[in-house]
Amino acid sequence: MIDTVQRTLGNITAFQSLLANRRKTIDIVSASGEAIEPSVPKDTADHISVHGLLASGAVLSLAIRGGKQFDPNAPTIKWNIYGSKGEIEVTSPNMFLQMSVDVKVRVKVGDGEPEVVEIQDEGKKGPAANVERVYEAFYNRDQRVATFGDAVENHRFLERLYDGRLGEPVVFASSLGEEDV
Repeated sequence: MIDTVQRTLGNITAFQSLLANRRKTIDIVSASGEAIEPSVPKDTADHISVHGLLASGAVLSLAIRGGKQFDPNAPTIKWNIYGSKGEIEVTSPNMFLQMSVDVKVRVKVGDGEPEVVEIQDEGKKGPAANVERVYEAFYNRDQRVATFGDAVENHRFLERLYDGRLGEPVVFASSLGEEDV
């Protein structure tokens, strides 16, 4: 999700993060949801909180948590982008927007009613369609496709995000002056 935010809205230039592991075990399940191997020890974060500034000066608040959904009929992800002239709401039943089969986008300008934005996906949905779009974009030398350099920068950001020990806050300040942070 963080790479999607940065690709859409710009780089995170200063941030504070907190990662925690509150579920110490996880069940390995089959495609049908049956526990194949119950209670396997887990040492990765299931709660991630990032607050910071984007290169534009916009404020970012991001919270991700693992575990079962409160309401299985509700979207897995709800992303709100608030601007001075309106709001954009993106919802999806899948955390990975580029691979989801049912992403919904609504835009609200001023005090107007939210309007649904139709996504131009040419009927191509799901993970296989995403791979197809990426291969087509590489073939066509589309500059919107992430490069190896983008991947390196994303990896560096994730390393900074995880710099602290699990459960301890990490504060990262970029080249912004202290008066800006």
